[in-house]
Order: sequence, then C-alpha cells, then structure tokens
Amino acid sequence: MSRCDQPLYAHRGAEAVMCEACGATYTVAERKQAMLAELADTLMTTSEIARLAATFTELPFERVRNLLGVWQHRGRIVPVTHLRGKPAYAFGPTLAAVLESTQQAA
Repeated sequence: MSRCDQPLYAHRGAEAVMCEACGATYTVAERKQAMLAELADTLMTTSEIARLAATFTELPFERVRNLLGVWQHRGRIVPVTHLRGKPAYAFGPTLAAVLESTQQAA
C-alpha cells in the first residue's frame, strides 16, 4: 500500500481513519506511533509538551504541565536549549518520563 503525505484527522476513540486525498485507510494507533516517532527529537517548551501529551494520551494538560514545572524546579529535567527565551526539552524522552511517572502513580 502506498502512503501519501496528506494530514489525517480522526475523532477521539476512532480505530481507523481514511485519507481523503488517496482513499487509503490507516489505523489510528499506527499513525499515532508514527507521529510520536517523528516528534521524538523535536525541542519544545514544557507547555508545548503538555499540550501534545494531552493530545496523544488521556493525561490532562494541567497535570502534565504542573508535573513538568515541578521537575524543572527540582532539576529532574534539564533543558537542551532555549526557545523564545524559555527552556526547551526533547519531546520524546520527556513524554516517556511523564508516562512512566504517571503509570507508577496510578
């Protein structure tokens, strides 16, 4: 099956999504994993990471943002650089740490 580069939009809870451009059907889980892999090394602020975490997981934005704020204060996460004057972190490793932490707390 060939893959096109058109953006796909699926409703929360959907298992599959069809590309309106080429007609191909993709599983949401497969596309989600591909997007997460593409974003893994992207540098983001904690607010941006929290927003995407809320999009890709069931975690609330405020919970993730607060957790990352505590980690910043305690030095548990160290910025790679600064973006627009704010500390920036690699999305993938930071999200993985959030998921691990929230699973342990559950």
